[in-house]
Amino acid sequence: MEIDVYGATFYDIYILGDAPHNSKIIEIPGGSGFNIAYTLYKLGYEINFNSFIGNDHKGKYLEDMIPFKLEKVEEKTATFISRNGNPLAVERKINDSNFKKIEKKSDVAIITTELSIKELIEIEKLGYKKIFFDIGPRPFIAENIFNNAFVLGTEKECKYRNCNLIKLGNRGIKFNNEIYNSNGKIAKYKTGLGDIFDAFFIHYILNNYSIEEAIKISIDKVEKVLDIPGAYNKINYLI
Repeated sequence: MEIDVYGATFYDIYILGDAPHNSKIIEIPGGSGFNIAYTLYKLGYEINFNSFIGNDHKGKYLEDMIPFKLEKVEEKTATFISRNGNPLAVERKINDSNFKKIEKKSDVAIITTELSIKELIEIEKLGYKKIFFDIGPRPFIAENIFNNAFVLGTEKECKYRNCNLIKLGNRGIKFNNEIYNSNGKIAKYKTGLGDIFDAFFIHYILNNYSIEEAIKISIDKVEKVLDIPGAYNKINYLI
């Protein structure tokens, strides 16, 4: 099955440890759009991932690691830096670029708010039959677009727009006013867990599981990688 995914690709830098001369540094691909696209790719889907990458050394590094051909622009590759699981800095300017051409290749689209509102409006015009819209990380631009979508977001994000499914962190998932509990464990490394949940949930929905079944199995998947740093590493561990 083909799926069109729209979102960001980041050069993720994870600093593990507190002593400058006794730290571990991990450099891997990231971004909500990438994490979802990569998980589904690993699950066997044909993914048309619409995202930007810079014409710089970071972009080249990512190109050598990822299975997608991204649109290259003359901006610095987006970068995310964290220390011991806590975000330190994000440089995202490239994600406000304009696609040279966007093309609908599937009836199914997965969309995040990492791109500009202008590009999201252009994507909406393509008329997808089935849309999954994760309104993170910038829920404030999600209002009044993709009104026919299945909307996912965190509890905080869903204050900006009504969501079909709400991610509650270590408390689980809320759907139809019912909470599906997780094991309650606080993740050591949280980055990417929501994206991985999205991808597995969408996978099970597309394979005709009920929403309730898809939620429960996807929670179980996420619980297996709470202590692995980096979404890319979490995904490769699971699949």
